[in-house]
Amino acid sequence: MAGFSLAGSTVVASRYIGPEIGPFTAVFFSLLAGLPVFVLVARHPAIRSKSSVRGAQPAAGQIWRALAQAAMGIVAFRVFLLEGMRRIDGPTAGILLGLGPVLLGLGGILFFSDRLNQAAWAGVALCSVGVILMRVAPGTQGDPVGALCLLGAVFGETAMSLLGRRSGEQGDSFTNAWLTVLAAALLSLPLALAEIIRNGWPHPAWPGIIALVYYGIGPTALGYLAWSHGAACLDSASLGVANACTPVSAVLLSALFLGDGLGPGRLLSLVLVAIGMLAFAGAGRRSPGGRKILADKE
Repeated sequence: MAGFSLAGSTVVASRYIGPEIGPFTAVFFSLLAGLPVFVLVARHPAIRSKSSVRGAQPAAGQIWRALAQAAMGIVAFRVFLLEGMRRIDGPTAGILLGLGPVLLGLGGILFFSDRLNQAAWAGVALCSVGVILMRVAPGTQGDPVGALCLLGAVFGETAMSLLGRRSGEQGDSFTNAWLTVLAAALLSLPLALAEIIRNGWPHPAWPGIIALVYYGIGPTALGYLAWSHGAACLDSASLGVANACTPVSAVLLSALFLGDGLGPGRLLSLVLVAIGMLAFAGAGRRSPGGRKILADKE
């Protein structure tokens, strides 16, 4: 949940970055700011004793999976988010990101043969109603293009989470994390260079620079380390619970730092998403025989 909560703060950071810097350039420099954190973490004795950073070479499948996660869950997610935040307000963007639990649950059914029990489906329904209510609530700002950009970010994050569930089969979570962030930096570098050649060297204001550095250290390094560890250990529905932390943190932080109003409709939407999270979390406790989130498979 810590990783997805940090992901919610990207809504605020994306607004501060602003249009002075191109989306691919912003993605590359934010990733560059986060890479030193992995170097520092790799020096910890507990990490060095477990991680393949110590000397073993990552497997080919692990590298290809990191490339796919980097392309969809980091580069595409951030570009869509940056573009969307230039057209839509923070609370609306945060709640649209709350579609993640629904897509993760459906992805688990399609790709992992998961079966959700009734409580888990109730959580999916409540999160969905919360997202719809946020979109139609009075005072919602933004255009359809901004909403589509946010949906593109959701699909990218969902694909990364589903691939991250596979990553538990090969390699440790720390290696998966630094490989994915490094791959994202390499993928975004030529696109960032193309933006700089076309538009010139960016000159963002200090709030934008601080937001870029925070984006790299917080949601990128610390958030992705937390996400990678959790994604390798949880099923898709449990990931959906954690994913629902993104809209909650995004809405609250947008109100706190951006001054975006909540209003009754948005507060009700936030409450529905929170109840949906609790329904997911309580599914295992209500299920007989210790089943967690997923119904027994036949």
